[in-house]
Amino acid sequence: MSNEVFHAKDIRRLVIEDAEPKFKPVSTAYKLTGPASQMNVNEDQIAAIEKIMTAQDYALILGMPGTGKTTTIAHIIRALVAQRQECPADFIHAHGG
Repeated sequence: MSNEVFHAKDIRRLVIEDAEPKFKPVSTAYKLTGPASQMNVNEDQIAAIEKIMTAQDYALILGMPGTGKTTTIAHIIRALVAQRQECPADFIHAHGG
């Protein structure tokens, strides 16, 4: 993910104006890491991690309660840290409901 796109106004504009997100065509080759208790991820979560790690502007994680969004986000943060990329405060916006 490009560090220069993490401006809240720009991201809001992209999402509100329904701009389609842009992704790099390459895999990140990110390997899941963490305690064994956190390694239980399904294929959809792995695909979401891969997709988000190739985002050039923004990506959304959608799902019903209990589907693993928080676990997926935790792995994304680990991947960003492993790649020594900055994880800005506005990277994550969770809405419970």
